[in-house]
This record gives sequence, C-alpha cells and structure tokens, in this order.
Amino acid sequence: MSISILPTTGTGTNLYIQNGTTPESSILIPSTLSEAQQSAWSQGQCIPYMGIHFYYNITFDMSCDQLFPVVILYNKGQLNTFAWMFLSVFQDKRYEVSPKKVFPFFISPVPKCMDSFDFLTTQHVYLTDDITLNKC
Repeated sequence: MSISILPTTGTGTNLYIQNGTTPESSILIPSTLSEAQQSAWSQGQCIPYMGIHFYYNITFDMSCDQLFPVVILYNKGQLNTFAWMFLSVFQDKRYEVSPKKVFPFFISPVPKCMDSFDFLTTQHVYLTDDITLNKC
C-alpha cells in the first residue's frame, strides 16, 4: 500500500532546467525576485497576468545561437511562471506568437540578432492556480 505525500508536501520546492545531456548539467532557477536580480538572469519587462520577465545572460550583442530558450517570471517577489521561447512560429492554441514590434515590451535588451526574426513563440507554464492575480 502506498501513501501519497503530495497533499502535505506538494510536488517540490525548486525548479531546475536541464542544460545538457545529463541531469548534472541542470540549472537551479532562482526562486525569488531578489535572487534573480543578483544572478546572470537579466530583468525584462512586466506584463499583467504573466509577471516580471527574466532572460538568462542576455545582451544586445549576443549571437542568437547563445539565446537560452527559457524565460522565468516573478510575481509578488516569487517565481510563479516559466516559459519556453522559440525563434520560430508554432500555430497552436497552447503557444503565444509575438511579432517583432512587441519584443521590446517584454525583452530587455532585445538582442540585435533578433532583428532577422519576424516572430517568436512562447509557451508559458504557470506555477499558480489563478493567473489573474499576476499583477505588475
């Protein structure tokens, strides 16, 4: 007989993103806004119902080959969302496709290499029950 500990302990306390072929290559995602601000993650803009966007080691002069495909988002000082980011278009209701003209509204700085992309696609994964509480 198995006893579930999920109701009392939840599913976990940290978010890790694997950045290589082995679990040891995983990156621990900062769990608080202040931790993110003191790390290699660069703060972007805040969008209501999403949160404050952060991009890993992003610079204006970087190559798009170096663009880390994960965006992390914070609300009320806590990690509450992450997103996969693709420099291509996926037509599906589960994805958000953004045209180039809106990149500055959430990415800061927008890398120069992104000038050659007309769209990017994101898929947000919310770690909260109610996205309407995500306010800037």
